Amino acid sequence: MLVDTAAEGMKLLSSGKYDAMLLGKLAGMQTLQKMGLTNVEPLKVKAGFSQKFSFAVAEGRSKLLEQINDGFALTKSSGTYQELYDQWFGAYEVKEVGLNDILKYLIPVVAFFLFIAGYFFYRRQVERELSAAELLNSRNLLATIIETAPIRVFWKDKDLRYLGCNTIFAKDSGSEQPDDVIGKDDYQLGWSAQADMYREDDRAVMESGVAKLNYEEPQSTPSGNIIWLSTSKVPLKNSKGETIGLLGIYQDITEQKNDQEKIQQFAFYDALTKLPNRRLLQDRLSQAMSSSKRSGCYGALMFIDLDNFKPLNDEHGHRVGDLLLMEAANRLRGCVREMDTVARFGGDEFVVVLSELDAGKSKSITEAYRIAEKIRSTLYEPYLLAVSTDGSTDTTVKHQCTASIGVVLFVNHEYSQEEILEWADDALYLAKESGRNQIRFYEKVS
Repeated sequence: MLVDTAAEGMKLLSSGKYDAMLLGKLAGMQTLQKMGLTNVEPLKVKAGFSQKFSFAVAEGRSKLLEQINDGFALTKSSGTYQELYDQWFGAYEVKEVGLNDILKYLIPVVAFFLFIAGYFFYRRQVERELSAAELLNSRNLLATIIETAPIRVFWKDKDLRYLGCNTIFAKDSGSEQPDDVIGKDDYQLGWSAQADMYREDDRAVMESGVAKLNYEEPQSTPSGNIIWLSTSKVPLKNSKGETIGLLGIYQDITEQKNDQEKIQQFAFYDALTKLPNRRLLQDRLSQAMSSSKRSGCYGALMFIDLDNFKPLNDEHGHRVGDLLLMEAANRLRGCVREMDTVARFGGDEFVVVLSELDAGKSKSITEAYRIAEKIRSTLYEPYLLAVSTDGSTDTTVKHQCTASIGVVLFVNHEYSQEEILEWADDALYLAKESGRNQIRFYEKVS
């Protein structure tokens, strides 16, 4: 059935009276879009050859036809042809999706995801580099702290070989640099004489897992001197809590130790003779009395006074008198046992404390008298005192003096220190009253 217009045919087709309609594609697509019919669908049927633009010229104008063809060829190469077609006819053309269409949309999506992946990869790399830089900075800072700290720092493995140290520690060991110490043990360093002691401490710390802190120990230096250290050692453990080595730090406290000894020397020892003073004498006498109580053996205390000391001072001055006192102190030390005590009581008076003589009184008296007589005869030997005055050649002063000695025995802590000292002083007085250069025992002690 023929119809006058495309719209009339579309209405008939939409009413269902007819199954199909044949008309030009462009007119059909425009009419279908304009009428908005939903129950009419164009068919994808190809008949003859497909074309996008058709054109014609008057007969006999073939030259114009060639020019039009050349123009279309130029528009195709520049892309203008496709743009014009899409603008005027693309909306009415149902295109099949081809590879180019897929790539047109897929490539941007892939590019976007590649960009995102690249961004995150770059960010991860930057973060890793920053972390590595921060870790390196932290390690460098730690190395600087260890190197500049005013203490010696070292660490060892489980076999007690050095893994590292700071420079000041390396120099203590007799090495120049920390690298010279790495891989060595204590036997190969400057303190090899103490190696056994150090390694025993190291093993005890690692085996117990308990730190050993702030203890004092001696160390031999490469020059052969002995210095004192305040040392701390702690076990090194891994993330599993297993001991993998040892960390140690120490300070050289030799100067402080010497200062302490000087303070103790001033507090407990006579500055001139270096003998214990009265304060230390009390402690030594207390120890001897306690020892006597434990063992039941007698002890003895001697008061010794140098006779004719004052005339020496008056004639030659105190410098010569001091020389005599120092020599007398040295002689007294040589007359007693190591366990006994020689102290300066004051002026030209000395005290000797004898410990652990004998459980019997008579034997103790005999032994005490033997030592007292040895002291008396030794002190009586001539003194040759060399004195230099005003930078001139030394002059020698020869002097001989006697000694008076008072002795008292004690046992079982029966009497006080004050009583023992008082009785020894009484015995000394008797020796002087008897003509000096005598030995007298206090008779009351039983």
